[in-house]
Amino acid sequence: MTSPQTFTQNPERAADEIQSEIKAKGGSLEAVHDALEAALNSYEASAGLPPESLLPEEARQRFLGRRLKKGASFLQEYSKTIGENLCKPGSALRRACEAGAGTTGSGLVFVVLTALSLPLAAVGVAAAIAGAIAALGIDAFCRCTESKDVSPKNA
Repeated sequence: MTSPQTFTQNPERAADEIQSEIKAKGGSLEAVHDALEAALNSYEASAGLPPESLLPEEARQRFLGRRLKKGASFLQEYSKTIGENLCKPGSALRRACEAGAGTTGSGLVFVVLTALSLPLAAVGVAAAIAGAIAALGIDAFCRCTESKDVSPKNA
């Protein structure tokens, strides 16, 4: 598992580790959930803001009081935003993948960070998402966000 320090000190390496872990587990998104949980804890500690602050307003309201694991519930609530900003034809993410940057998680970290308008303090969140995209491929990742089936068994 990727260490919490890796998310902030070397997010590109964290994304590549997440990518490898997903592939090693046959496409399970459990590694993404675990990575997101660690990244969200790091964000909360460094930025002093709750993870919900990264969510759009409508998702933020649904996230409050949830009993699911923080990483899994965050990804579930954030999937609409991810799909809208990353999966559209012609999006920055699609262009980056088509240009070859999508073959590794490290090549996608800052594309994801920028496309989702995440603050730099949330670079670990971008690393987790980038690792998932690189491991699954953009089409499979986008299908997950469209169906909102981002549970650990899915991929």
